[in-house]
Amino acid sequence: AEFVTLKTGLWKDFYVDWLTLSEPVNIHVTYYEHLKTDPVGEMEKILHYLKLPIDNKRLQCVASNTDGLFKRKPSKNVPLDFNPFTRELKDIVYNAISEVDSALIKTGKKGLPLDKYELYDPWEAKVVKQLQTAKQN
Repeated sequence: AEFVTLKTGLWKDFYVDWLTLSEPVNIHVTYYEHLKTDPVGEMEKILHYLKLPIDNKRLQCVASNTDGLFKRKPSKNVPLDFNPFTRELKDIVYNAISEVDSALIKTGKKGLPLDKYELYDPWEAKVVKQLQTAKQN
């Protein structure tokens, strides 16, 4: 619980601070999930943002090398047959995700790709947000 609380807070603060304390035009956001599904398209966006020329040979190299030796070896651990996140920990994580997502949208960026998050339940997140709002009122 202590680890999740600490790391979630650090993650949220880092991104919210970057988004709110910088000019939005000075920030380009790239999502890991988009890099996995469209590495060439995402690299083109990065190159465009950095005002660098597009080298089609290098982009072809990116397209043909999406897997590599850098991958972790499969875990020998047995998969968990339970969810280690308590209701309270889920609330902390969902609230942090909501804050980062809101900060992205407020600065004109695309929101988090929540539909690609394996352990994210939009209905559950909505309930958490409603309960949080009710608690504040």
